[in-house]
Amino acid sequence: MKKKAKKAATSKKVKRYSINKSLRNVLVILSVVAFLFCTYMIFITQKYQKYTEVKHSVYSYSNKSYVNYEVILLPNNIYTQKSIEEGSIYITKLIDYINTSFKYEFSGEKIAQINGKYNVIAVLEGFLPGDSIDKAIWRKEYTLQPDIEFKEEDKRVYIEGKTPINIKSYFAFIEAASQTAEINFLTKLSIKWNVSMEAKTDKGIIKEKLSPTMEIPLGSKYFQVGGILSEEKPGNIEETMNIISPFYNKKLVFYSVASGISFIALLFILLFTAKKAMLTTLDKIRKQIFKEHGSRLAGICSDVTSLSKVLIEVLSIDDLVKIADDIGRPILYKNNINEGEINNFYIIDEEKIYMLNIGEKSTKSIIKENNVNNVDVSSINI
Repeated sequence: MKKKAKKAATSKKVKRYSINKSLRNVLVILSVVAFLFCTYMIFITQKYQKYTEVKHSVYSYSNKSYVNYEVILLPNNIYTQKSIEEGSIYITKLIDYINTSFKYEFSGEKIAQINGKYNVIAVLEGFLPGDSIDKAIWRKEYTLQPDIEFKEEDKRVYIEGKTPINIKSYFAFIEAASQTAEINFLTKLSIKWNVSMEAKTDKGIIKEKLSPTMEIPLGSKYFQVGGILSEEKPGNIEETMNIISPFYNKKLVFYSVASGISFIALLFILLFTAKKAMLTTLDKIRKQIFKEHGSRLAGICSDVTSLSKVLIEVLSIDDLVKIADDIGRPILYKNNINEGEINNFYIIDEEKIYMLNIGEKSTKSIIKENNVNNVDVSSINI
C-alpha cells in the first residue's frame, strides 16, 4: 500500500502554464535583473545611505558695533542751537567739530574667554575732478585712537568710546596738496573703527572683525555724512553629526519588497511555466481545418473505419467539403481528449465512407494538393 501511495504521489505533476518561448526568456531575464538590482540597492542603502550629516548649533552669539554722532556748531547767527543731530545737511564753515560715539557689544549664550582690541583711524583721500571716486590719486592716514585692548571672561562684552573729529584740521593738507599740484582735488575723509576679537568657548574658537565707517566729503560748502555706521554679525559654532536618514527605512523596505517580488516571480516562471511547444505542420493543418470548417464538423465516439463499408480516401479538406455539399452529409471525426490525435475526417454515404487522413504520412500530399495557401500557417494563432 505504501509503495502504491508513493507511486501515486510521484505520479502527480505540477501544473505548468505554457507560454511563448521568447516571452518566457524575457520574463526570466527581467526578473533576474530586477532581483540583482534590488539586492545591490539594498547593499548600497545599508552601507552608504543609512546615515546623513546634519549640522546643528552648539554655541550661538551676536556681534555688533555702531557709531552715533553729533555735529557741534561754531557760534553763528543762523542756528540758535549749539549742535545738529545726525542725518542732516551741514554747512562746512559753521562746523566746529563732530563728536562721535562708538559702541561695541559681543553676546554669547555661554561664558567664554574674550580677547580683542579696537582702534580708530582717519583716511583722507584725493580724487581728480570728474574721475571715479574709487580711484584716489593720493591717500593720507591718521591715527585718531591707538589700539585699545579688552579682555573678559563672561557671556557679554560691552565697549563704548568717544572720538571727536576736527574736520578743520584736514583742510591744511588739502590746501597744500592743491597748491603743489595746482589741482582742486575732490576729497573724502573716512573714519574707521576697527574691531577684532577672539572668543574661546568649550565648543570652539570664534574670530570676528567689524569695521563701521563714517564718510565725510570735504572741499565743498556743505556735505552730508555717509558710510556704514553700524555692523552686526550674528553667528554660531556648528557641529556635524550623523543621524539615520529619514529615507533609509523607506528605501530599505521598498527595495526589499521589490527584491522579494522579483525573486518570487523568477521562481514562478521557472517552476510553473514551460515553453510552449512549437506547432508542427500537422498541428497547423489540423488547426486550420477546425478554424475554417469547424461549423461543419461533428465529433463522434465510434471508430468509423470499423464499419464494413467501402473506404474512399480523399486528398484535401476542400475535396471532403465538396463531397459533403454534394451529398448533403456532415463531416465526422472521432472525438479525442488529445486534439493532436485527431487525424481522420469522414463522410458516411450509405455503403461508402469518404476519408481525409492528415497523418504524418499524408501531410506532404495534403499541402501539395492544397497548393500550401489553403493552409495559411502564418494566420494561425498558435
